[in-house]
Parts: sequence; C-alpha cells; structure tokens
Amino acid sequence: ESLQGRYNEIVYKHRNLEEQFHFTCEEKEVLSQRLAELEDELTSVRETARVLKQQASAAEHESVGFVDSLKVEHEQLKQQFHRLKSEHQKAEERLVGAAADAQQSSALKAQLEDANAVISSLKEGSKESVQEILNLRRETDELKNRLASSLQQFDGKETKWSQERDQ
Repeated sequence: ESLQGRYNEIVYKHRNLEEQFHFTCEEKEVLSQRLAELEDELTSVRETARVLKQQASAAEHESVGFVDSLKVEHEQLKQQFHRLKSEHQKAEERLVGAAADAQQSSALKAQLEDANAVISSLKEGSKESVQEILNLRRETDELKNRLASSLQQFDGKETKWSQERDQ
C-alpha cells in the first residue's frame, strides 16, 4: 500500500507538472506572439518618430528661413523709409528755397532791367570800339608781315655772310 500510494502520488505530481508545463508553453507562445507584436509596434513608432523628427527639422529650417527673409525685408523697408524721409526733407527744403528764390527773383528782375539799360548804352559805344579794334588788328598784321619779311632778309644776309667768311 505504501508503495502504491507513493506511486500514485508521483503519477499525480507528474501529471500536475505536465499540465503546468503545457500551460507554461502555451503562455510562452502567447507572450512570444505579444513580444513580436510589440517589436513591430516599436519599429513602427520609431519610424514615425524619425519621420516626425525630419518634418520638425524641415519645419524649423523653414521657419528660420522665413524669419531671416522677414528680417531682410524689414531692413529693406527701414532703408526705404529713411530714403523717402530724406527725400521728403530735401523736397521741403527746396520748397522753402523756392519761396525765397521767388522773392529774390523780383529783386533780380529789377536789377536785370537796369543791367539791360546799361548794356544798351554800352552797345552803342562798343560799335565804335569794335571798329578801332579791327583797324588795330590790321595794322598789327601788317607789322607782323613786315617783321617776317625783315627776318627773312636778315637770315638771307646772315647766311650769305657766313658763306663768304667760310671761303
């Protein structure tokens, strides 16, 4: 009896261990499948993270480029504003100057009329002076021609004397 009892106990423990082993194998299979699913999900999540990181980098680069272009445009607008402000100031100065010039022009007009009267009187006197100048020019030209002729004669005589002396 005792041997039979022990045998039954061993058989019972063996069956119990077989059931536990079978249950553990099934659980291992389920866990292996779940592990494979989780690995697939992890790969998918990593790929999604990589794509999102690329998109974020591209968006950041795009944002930086946009900000840079806005800065450049801002500088250009500032320069244009200062140029237009300067042109406006110069135009105002010209306008003020034109008003002052208008006042001066009436005074200058009176002076111009006086000058025209003086010029008219000078023209009458200058006609006579022009005639005198023309006469003086003619006389000067005649004197130049005579001098040139005298110089030629002198050169001729000098050449002749040099030749005679050399002989």
